[in-house]
Amino acid sequence: MSKDVSFRGTPPSKENPRATEAFKALGLSPKPEKTKRLTVDVPVSLHSRVKLECCRNDVAIADVVRRLLESEFPGQT
Repeated sequence: MSKDVSFRGTPPSKENPRATEAFKALGLSPKPEKTKRLTVDVPVSLHSRVKLECCRNDVAIADVVRRLLESEFPGQT
């Protein structure tokens, strides 16, 4: 059995150089910043409170932790 592939295999930016230029003009980086994993031990009670609140607000725990870290350690602009 052969499988049909529904994508072209060439990124649209390679086909249309204007798309690449427009993307650069917006000031967006085409490559996302690399990440590092941060592991931290927290008490079960704190983890439960954080998880419950994140579920109530339909937000990922990692997103909340990133926001807290960014507010505590702002980057230089």
